[in-house]
Amino acid sequence: MRKYYQTILSNCLIIVLIICSMFLIGAGYQTTSDSPENTNDCIVDPESIERPAKFFLINPQEYTTNDSSVSTELCYYVGEGTVYYSGDYINSASDVYTSIKQAPDYSHFIMDGYSILWFSIYLDNDGVIVVIGKQTDIIDYNYNSSYANGIYSSSTDTAEYNSNSFNHSYTSSYGNAYVQDNNATKDDIADSYSNKLSLMSKQGSSSSYEILIAPPTPNFTSVKSYGAVGDGITDDTNAINNALKDNIGGAVYIPSGTYKVSNTLFIHSGTTLYGDGESSVIIAAPGYAIGNDIFLLWHVNDVTISNLSISGNITANTKSLGYSPLDGIHLFDIWASKNISITSCYFIDNVYAAIRIILDCSNISVDNCEFKNIDCGVITLGQGNVDTLIVQNSLFDGHLNSEPISLYGSGAYSNITIRNNTIKNKTYGSAIFCGRGKINQLTILDNKIYDDAVGIVISNATDVEIHRNIIDFSNTKYLATGGGLQISNSNKVNISNNSIFNIRQQGLTVKNCTNTDIKKNLIENCGYAGKEYHAVDFRGNCSNVNFIENTISRTDLNLSDYSLVAHCYGNLKISNNVFKNSKVLLWDDSENVYLENNNVQIRNTGTGNIIIN
Repeated sequence: MRKYYQTILSNCLIIVLIICSMFLIGAGYQTTSDSPENTNDCIVDPESIERPAKFFLINPQEYTTNDSSVSTELCYYVGEGTVYYSGDYINSASDVYTSIKQAPDYSHFIMDGYSILWFSIYLDNDGVIVVIGKQTDIIDYNYNSSYANGIYSSSTDTAEYNSNSFNHSYTSSYGNAYVQDNNATKDDIADSYSNKLSLMSKQGSSSSYEILIAPPTPNFTSVKSYGAVGDGITDDTNAINNALKDNIGGAVYIPSGTYKVSNTLFIHSGTTLYGDGESSVIIAAPGYAIGNDIFLLWHVNDVTISNLSISGNITANTKSLGYSPLDGIHLFDIWASKNISITSCYFIDNVYAAIRIILDCSNISVDNCEFKNIDCGVITLGQGNVDTLIVQNSLFDGHLNSEPISLYGSGAYSNITIRNNTIKNKTYGSAIFCGRGKINQLTILDNKIYDDAVGIVISNATDVEIHRNIIDFSNTKYLATGGGLQISNSNKVNISNNSIFNIRQQGLTVKNCTNTDIKKNLIENCGYAGKEYHAVDFRGNCSNVNFIENTISRTDLNLSDYSLVAHCYGNLKISNNVFKNSKVLLWDDSENVYLENNNVQIRNTGTGNIIIN
């Protein structure tokens, strides 16, 4: 019997060994066949599933050499994308590269000439797939290195990966990086880590040269590393100010959250301030001091602000409502500064101004921002001079009193561009006001102005271009609206291809302007019966003013009969225009008005006019 059991045990042992051998052979074969080769082709693990992921960029100041320590708290959020993921931790840049199907747009997070190296994918504690990357000028993924895929640059004086080797007959440098000639092959290059992206050296003889790839990159610091909480309850003023103070010349990141502040935040020269967009909210604490700033730029240069939301917390700061708007909170003050960029920010819920520009400033850009429930959007103040101000691609929606875009100071302005903005639902004031200082080179184009009190007002300007704007008050609740486009005391003005609809005062007013061409505009149903409001009104000195190929239409017969009225002298030429259901009136003080080929009923009580129809 014992021998019988020994035989059975021996046979079982043999069977177990055979099964294990078959399993190991199969596993080895499977591993070999499924392992991607070091090629440029994107070979995806067949067990991977296409899944959504969140992409983050590391903060180099807080990054360590241990990949496992790179949590999202040490990073700033870029956006969502799609990856092929099987559930395993991936820390090879080449494997990460092949696993990414679609990365989010990260163009506004990086410096010119740089790219992003994604090097880690993992599943966080909340079950979210996370992709971690960092900024680099290493552009190509051809070289299958786990941290520096493809040492490559299109520039002839930098490192180039070619035929599996790095061949240079000279030493090249860029930034704080350099490449020395050593004919190192891909087998000689080993991965290493540093806060300056990557360090690689030839692993051969002692006489070989070192290859260093260490381009400069900005240091990003999260305000949370300084103790900011972002819960809307804790006062985060000191934490944010400390982060800004300690990172002058660097970049400060404000993650998603609501950061209550009770006093001014000071931005210093060279600072880059980022957030996660509308979810990164800086909010004024209840009882915030009237007339105080939330952000202040005081005599600083080279500042970039993007993807932040700044709130005056109007419901908790109603005390400001009992004062002049000038006594309200200032969300963003710029004093005597230059090279300031504000992009993709949200300015909301404030009694007074969003962005104030004061004293001498230059190269100020406001791009792709939203201003909602704000009294003033972008305003210049004081006697300072402003050179190069751009306000573009932004939305201004709602609130009372002051202008969304206003050159309100008494200084000199040059190179002003207001382009492709949407301005709507403003109860009082002008949508765009450029009327107090001296202005040279003013461009206003492609803006859409809906249901405001007044459209565009310009005065004291030279070299003015106004094109392709739409001013439409069709749905306004304010019957006593102001004019559509008003320009006065200006020289060298071109106004073309604008559309002006349903203005209850003048659609277009030109007063004391010289060397002005007004061409191919559409002005429809403007004016007001029983008032001195007409679709087009010329007044004062109109020397060398041409009103040509415009269309003036009146389909609402309750409006003024006279679509064009001239109370002017100088040399006004009105020719080849189309007037529909309307008349032209030349007042008795009009002189030297020339009308030709207009086919319109004209009432002429002036002197020295020439009418050919």
